[in-house]
Amino acid sequence: MLIQHGMKDDIVPYQQSVHFVARMRAVVDAPCVTLEVFDDARHADPAFEHPQNVQKVLDFLDQSLCA
Repeated sequence: MLIQHGMKDDIVPYQQSVHFVARMRAVVDAPCVTLEVFDDARHADPAFEHPQNVQKVLDFLDQSLCA
């Protein structure tokens, strides 16, 4: 599971993702859950759609789904 969240999200606080990941890691292996926090990103920020990030997400899916 890959979760990406912006610290400047004014709709869903990033702490919600931090808490969710902590709870997930309590029940599954830590490498199975990845959290990336974007320091300057807001909710639905264009940073998530940047080609470099999209490639990172696709690589994560390729690695996770083929395992």
